[in-house]
Amino acid sequence: MKRKVSTIMELHSIAKIPRDTTDRNRTSPFAFTGNKFEFRAVGSSQTCATPVTTINTIIADSLIYLADLIEKRLKEAGFTTDRAVNISTAEEDEREDIINAVICDTLKEHYDVVFNGNNYSEEWTEIAKERGLPNLSTAPEALAVYTAKKNIDMFARLGVLSETEQHARSNITNEFFLKSLVIEGQSMVQLAENYVLPAALQYQKNVADSIIVAAQVLDKEAAGLLAPQKQLVAKVTGLIADLMRTTQALKSVLDKEKNEDEEDPQRMLHVYHPAISSGMRDVRAVCDALEEMIDDALWPLPKYSEMLFLV
Repeated sequence: MKRKVSTIMELHSIAKIPRDTTDRNRTSPFAFTGNKFEFRAVGSSQTCATPVTTINTIIADSLIYLADLIEKRLKEAGFTTDRAVNISTAEEDEREDIINAVICDTLKEHYDVVFNGNNYSEEWTEIAKERGLPNLSTAPEALAVYTAKKNIDMFARLGVLSETEQHARSNITNEFFLKSLVIEGQSMVQLAENYVLPAALQYQKNVADSIIVAAQVLDKEAAGLLAPQKQLVAKVTGLIADLMRTTQALKSVLDKEKNEDEEDPQRMLHVYHPAISSGMRDVRAVCDALEEMIDDALWPLPKYSEMLFLV
């Protein structure tokens, strides 16, 4: 059992904060998670600048909101906001009570966002839905919120980004995301057609040839033993057909996107993200099924079992 540890902020106005005994809220780039170190970094084509800027802007806006609210309550109670003015101990206590009341009222007003359970669980998803909180599960949904009026106003109010700059960044991000998705889809088509399909066809031929040879050797009474092998050929043949069908469907979506004349990046992303993502999931499902049954010697790509489980 780990002993509870508190974080002391060395500020008389902030109480001790109990430190979490788990590794949930870890911020080190080389976090020690019990029995190993984990290295954390964004991809080489990504940057932390946008999320860090957004978080800092939100915090700054929230601090301004609280400061203005506290000053308003203090003035209503007859207090000055000038810290240089000497006040009695009783007045100091009253002022602290007003500040604490503002903090408590603000916490109660926004308490729907607080959840002390497992944030990765389905329970939190359902609770968030009941509380009316947004659950943006895809990048296009999240990127659309970037240019919501309240967010544009916040960035402009704090002098971080103007409305024009935000719309420009939004368009660039939407366009970049869609282009990346298209490249991934095209790469999947190439892998499916140039690697997976040939391996599947060769495996189909090998099994079919073995059945023909075995049928020539076995007598009629033993021919029934070949039923499982024939079922295997039927299964792989069905998967080959599924692979060709899903790959062609994905290619059709990619071709349609390529020939699109629409100039609105956000609309393009909202239209083609679901179609391309769904098409890629369909192709992957067939490839995963083929990977499990095709001979390792024929499979031209690293298998999950090799990458994850072989030492």
